[in-house]
Amino acid sequence: MAVQNPDAPMRSRVKRQPRAEYWIYFTLLFALLLPTTLLKRVFAMATGEPSQESVLREAVSEAHTAASMIFSA
Repeated sequence: MAVQNPDAPMRSRVKRQPRAEYWIYFTLLFALLLPTTLLKRVFAMATGEPSQESVLREAVSEAHTAASMIFSA
């Protein structure tokens, strides 16, 4: 169990704005993932699989996930 010291600084739970580095990585990842997601969607449509999200929304979501994973490592 962690020792709690009253003099230790508390971590703020305020959500911070992502830095410029994050947005650079996000933009690069998004540029790579948009055509990939579009191709996945075309193949899914060819097999008759219904789509739940738009291509753009899925690419943005995947780019945010990948960029977050890079910065959490």
